[in-house]
Amino acid sequence: MNAPDFLAIGHATRDLGRGGWTLGGGVVFAMQAAYALGRRPAMVTSGDVRDLLGQIPGLMKVTPAATTTFENVYTPAGRQQTLHARAADLTLDDIPLAWRAAPVVLLVPLCHEIAPALVDAFPASCVVAGIQGWLRTWDHSGRITPRRLPAGVAFGGAAAVTASIEDLAGDEAAARELADRCRVVAITRGHAGVTLFQDGEPISLPGLPVVERMPTGAGDVFATAFAIRLAETNDPVEAASFANVAAAIWVAGEGMPRRAAIAARRAEAA
Repeated sequence: MNAPDFLAIGHATRDLGRGGWTLGGGVVFAMQAAYALGRRPAMVTSGDVRDLLGQIPGLMKVTPAATTTFENVYTPAGRQQTLHARAADLTLDDIPLAWRAAPVVLLVPLCHEIAPALVDAFPASCVVAGIQGWLRTWDHSGRITPRRLPAGVAFGGAAAVTASIEDLAGDEAAARELADRCRVVAITRGHAGVTLFQDGEPISLPGLPVVERMPTGAGDVFATAFAIRLAETNDPVEAASFANVAAAIWVAGEGMPRRAAIAARRAEAA
């Protein structure tokens, strides 16, 4: 395989649920989505997961370590998460030199395994940060709760950041405040669509009417499609519209979105 033209960085995970465990993590969804969108993907991750990743197309750099493990419990009040184990941090030294010039780089931290400063490490790339993992903390028992980004954390080296309003615990002030930290910010709202901030100015994109069958990974599919389309067009509104449809296709249980399916769905909506 040629050098990657899409690089995802973050922890692959074991996600525990009632039926046992499944492979998860933003990098896993990002690799699959990027491949479906015609990219040559690569991932950098950490954990005892190499054997689990064999069915995922693309290049992989895996640092052996304990595997990040989450338990997910769904209640009427929303999802409750517990962090049971955490893999090693990921730094620039973990990224092969030849991969650092990938045209598109997506950072998808889950539990602070990447330092926010890593957004500045790829000057030749379109860097997008899915910041969910920097918006959570956990107590001694591993119980996950939301947190605000620390003062001073900014994303000047990123082309954009993405987050869900759920990641922000529904805090609209926090969503607006993110726009002070990066020129382009996309806040996803599930069936309610997306709010895109450009230089602090909000633009609302409506959601698509779909029956939700596959909510897990929707934010990562959105971030991947958004990053790829932003690199292609340098148009945040077009990128957000493209990604909004891509995420809706995934949520509807129709599989990883391909360009033909996205184009057809956009034509229907128009």
